[in-house]
Amino acid sequence: MGTSRNLNATKNGTWFCLRNGSHQDKPLQEEWNAQGESSFQYEILDELKEDVHPLVVDDLLKEKKNIWVAQLGAQPLR
Repeated sequence: MGTSRNLNATKNGTWFCLRNGSHQDKPLQEEWNAQGESSFQYEILDELKEDVHPLVVDDLLKEKKNIWVAQLGAQPLR
C-alpha cells in the first residue's frame, strides 16, 4: 500500500520489480513468489481532488494512506 502522484507509473514499477524478484518489500515479494501474479491486484482506493493546492499534496497523501492502512488493517509498504 502506498501513495503516488502517478498511479500508472507506480503500478508498472511495482509489477516490474515483483516480476523480476527485486521488490524492496521482502514479505510482499515472498507472497508474490509463493502465490503468483494472478493472486494480486492493484486497486486505487482514493484520489485527491483536482483543485488541491500543490503545497498540501504530500500531507494529504500521507493522511489518506494512514486512513486506508487503519481501515484495512494493512501493513504499509516499506
